Amino acid sequence: MSHRPTVPEIPTRILNAVLRGRYADTVLGDLEEEFRERAEDAPLRARLSYWRDASTILSRYLIEEVRLERRRRRQETRKEH
Repeated sequence: MSHRPTVPEIPTRILNAVLRGRYADTVLGDLEEEFRERAEDAPLRARLSYWRDASTILSRYLIEEVRLERRRRRQETRKEH
């Protein structure tokens, strides 16, 4: 019986918490699918790629959230004046 590698738990939990279900199911599903494909040949590389991909997704998502919040605040400020 061979050991089946599992996706890294920490980045999975972080993404799930930050994305809050909005995109979490789709994003995590895609990440897991890519992980499984990579893990067949290189489990360690698959884990490192998962971390890298999750970090990239998280940073891009958070940057976009900050941009949207700034835009909302500017619009609110304009409405007040």
